[in-house]
Amino acid sequence: MLLLVGVVTLLPWLVEAAVRRMRGGPVAWQLAIRRLQVDGGGNARQVCGVAVAVAGTIALQALFTGVDDDFVRQTGADPDRASHLAHLGVPDRSTGDALLTRLRAVPGVDSVAGYRSTSVFAGSGDGESAGGVAHRTDELVIADCRGLAELIVATDCADGAVFRVAPPPEHLRSVTVDEQGRLVETPVEQIRAGERVQVAPGGYEWTIPVDARPAQSRVDPYGIGRFGIFATPAAIDVDAVGRLPTTAYLQIDPGQPDAVEHVRNLLATAGPMDLLSTLSATTEARRFTSVRRGLVVGIVVTLLLIAASMLVTMLEQLRERRRLLAMLDAFGAPRRALGWAVVWQHLVPVLLGLVLAVAAGVGLGAVLLGMVGRDLVVSWWTVAGASAAGAGVVLLVAAAGLPALWRLMRADGLRTE
Repeated sequence: MLLLVGVVTLLPWLVEAAVRRMRGGPVAWQLAIRRLQVDGGGNARQVCGVAVAVAGTIALQALFTGVDDDFVRQTGADPDRASHLAHLGVPDRSTGDALLTRLRAVPGVDSVAGYRSTSVFAGSGDGESAGGVAHRTDELVIADCRGLAELIVATDCADGAVFRVAPPPEHLRSVTVDEQGRLVETPVEQIRAGERVQVAPGGYEWTIPVDARPAQSRVDPYGIGRFGIFATPAAIDVDAVGRLPTTAYLQIDPGQPDAVEHVRNLLATAGPMDLLSTLSATTEARRFTSVRRGLVVGIVVTLLLIAASMLVTMLEQLRERRRLLAMLDAFGAPRRALGWAVVWQHLVPVLLGLVLAVAAGVGLGAVLLGMVGRDLVVSWWTVAGASAAGAGVVLLVAAAGLPALWRLMRADGLRTE
């Protein structure tokens, strides 16, 4: 509060000290500077509100920038690989392939990589094999080489190939509770190449090829690493497997914003379960986002109220100088020069006020961040934006007062009784 009050107290003195020795220049500049020399404090007080608002904006934005790590979470997604994730429901093979083809044909869609996924289990499905060692249910992913490239690192991929990705060590043991309530670790047997498995949900039986090649897992664009069995369509009877959940990664050109809407329209006509979500590397807490948005709205409303107050004050000052303005016009003073004089008369104080506001805002931001134990991080784009908004408000007020200035310069302003 002391810093913000100091801006109000210091600005009139700063304006008077700055214009005291100014001389020369164009006619409009001389008229503006002379007016400020006569009554610089009055003009400075008009723009004090702008300076305080800008200082407060810079300070609060510095505070929010310093603490946003507490409210921003890394999602693990990679928007550079895929900008959107499409859930295509549970179509059959022909419907799913046709939908992927239509997605690739949408203008603005650069690439589409899709896959179908389900589960497989070995044996009779009772959850145990001989010896009491629990069977492990593996994930089965069916996709062409383009889709598999987003999920695994495999060489020599061709239609008909099958790859196996080993699970991490923590998935190789199962923890259960025995009758005495003790935790018991049991080994989890992996499904091996050459073994016959049942594919959910229809129970289609399929033998994993003996020549299934090992591969490494790759974190997908959504940020998930997968393991299990990865098959190309020619390696399994996809039609016999039946309907499976289908997912597609889409890279949509950000320069064509309508492309996203075209994709949504296509998915809406394809089925009610088809959804499109946007991938982002980070996500913000909703309350933090709401507070930040409310801060921006509050700043805009404050600047508009200040602008309205400045406009009323400026119109009153022009009305008080009505006879003087009419006399200047009668003696041939260019209207353009008088108009620019009004602009400079308000712009000079606000420029000096913005210099003071930036210093006060950065200082106040450092104090606030020090209170929460954070280092000062100044976003110069925020500083530039807040300063430009403050200067823009003053220019807008000056421009709004020009019609009143032209009206007060008419010859009837010389009439007196």
